[in-house]
Amino acid sequence: MMRSRPNRFSSPPAIRLATPAWAVLALIGLTPVLDAQVLVVDAAGGPGAQFTDLPAAVAAAPAGATLVVRPGLYSQFVLAGKGLTILGDAGGPVRVARFGFASEVRDVPAGATVILQNLTFQGFSLSASGLSLAITDTRGSVVLDDVQNEPGTVAPFRLGIANAADVQLHRCRFTGAREHLGIGARIDAFDSSVLLSDSTITGIRAAQSLASGVDGGTGLRATRSRVVLWRSTIRGGDGGPCCFRSGALASTTQGRGGIGAEVRDGAELAVLRSTVRGGDGRDAFDSIFGGPTVAASAGGVGLQVGAGSTARVEGLPPLGGNGGAGAPAGQGLVTMAGGAATVDSDSFPPAAELIGTPAAGRTVTFDLEARPGSLGALLLSAQTSVAPFEPRALGSILSGIAAVVPTPPVPATGRLGINAVVVGPVGARLSAQFATVDPAPARLWLSNPFVVLIVP
Repeated sequence: MMRSRPNRFSSPPAIRLATPAWAVLALIGLTPVLDAQVLVVDAAGGPGAQFTDLPAAVAAAPAGATLVVRPGLYSQFVLAGKGLTILGDAGGPVRVARFGFASEVRDVPAGATVILQNLTFQGFSLSASGLSLAITDTRGSVVLDDVQNEPGTVAPFRLGIANAADVQLHRCRFTGAREHLGIGARIDAFDSSVLLSDSTITGIRAAQSLASGVDGGTGLRATRSRVVLWRSTIRGGDGGPCCFRSGALASTTQGRGGIGAEVRDGAELAVLRSTVRGGDGRDAFDSIFGGPTVAASAGGVGLQVGAGSTARVEGLPPLGGNGGAGAPAGQGLVTMAGGAATVDSDSFPPAAELIGTPAAGRTVTFDLEARPGSLGALLLSAQTSVAPFEPRALGSILSGIAAVVPTPPVPATGRLGINAVVVGPVGARLSAQFATVDPAPARLWLSNPFVVLIVP
C-alpha cells in the first residue's frame, strides 16, 4: 500500500503480475512511514484508548495521523488546518453528534488529505446554516467513504461544501423518509469540485404545512461547481401534504416532488452510469370537514440545468418523479435559457469498486464493470486527489499515478477482477482507478477513482 506523500518512502511500491484466466494478481508492497501515528478513540474508555471523544482526539492528533474510533456515540468535531484519517471500527456503528452544532472540516492545506470512513451522523444541527457537516475552504482532498446519516433522527442530515478543491464521496448514503419543514438541498456545493461514486442521495421529504403543501427538497445542488457522478442515485425529496382541509387556512394544493439534481450559475455536471430522478408528488384527498378537495401535485424534475451551466449524461436519461394520482409526472430534464445539456443513453462508462476488507494479509479484489471486450489498465497512485480530465465527459483522473497495471480484455460477463494481497500498516492507503478503451468504435473511458485504506 502507499500513502499520500510518495517522497516520504524509502523505496517505491513493487507490483508483481500473473494472469491465470481473467485474473491479475498484484502484490503491492509498502515501506511504512516512520512518523505515522495510530491513535485509538473509545467512548467507553476501553483498553488501549488514548481518547474518549472525537473533539479532543481531532485537536491533539498530529497531521497525517489515523484515529481508529471504536463503536459508540461521539460529539461533533472541528478538523482544521491539517490532514487526518478518522476510521470508524467495522465492529459496530460509530455515531457522531446526537445534538449540537455541525461538524466541520476546513482549511485543509494543499497536498494534505482528510478521510472520514465508516461514520454515521445523527441528530440535528443548531448551526445557522442548518448543516450537519460542513466542508469549507479546503485546498487538499477530503474523502468521505462509507459515511451515512441515521435517517430517523429529529432533523435531516445536510452536507454543505464551499470553496473546496477536491471532495470525494464513495459509498455514502444520505437518505431518510422522515418529514421536515426546513427544506434545503441534501448536498449543497458552492465553488467546489465534488465527485460521488456508488452513493445514494435523497432529498428531504417535506412535512405537513399549515397552508399549501411544501415541495420536496433537492437531492444535489451545485452552484459554480464541478460535479461528477459515477454509478450513483440522486433523487429529489417527496412533496409534503397540507395540514388544513377546510376553513381559513384550507389549501387547494399538495407539495410537488423535489428536484433530483440542479446545476446553476456556471456549474458543470457529468452523470456517468447514474440515476437522477425527481421526487414524487402527493395524491389528492377530500376534506372530511366539508372543505375543498386538495388537488394532487406533480412529480419533481429529474435534472435542472440553469443559465450558464452544462450537464452531460452518459447512460440512463434523467427521470421525472411520479405525480400524485391524476397529476403529471415531473420532466426528466429541464434546460433553462443559457444552459446546455446532452444525453447519450447508449454509452456504457466503466465503474469500479473494492471488494473485500483491506486488512493486512487479506486478499481484496479491484472490481471493474465495463463493456465486454474492453482493454485497459489499473492505475495506482500514492495520492488521493483527482483532477478534471479532458474531454470532461471522461470525469476525473487521479493525480500522481505511480503504477499502471495492464488488464486482460473484459470478459462477456462485463466484470473483471484483479486480486491484491494487502501489505502495510493500519492507516496506509493508495488510490485506484481503471482506464479502458471500448471495442469498435474505440472510445477511451476512466472509471471512478476510489481509496483503499488499510483497516485493523
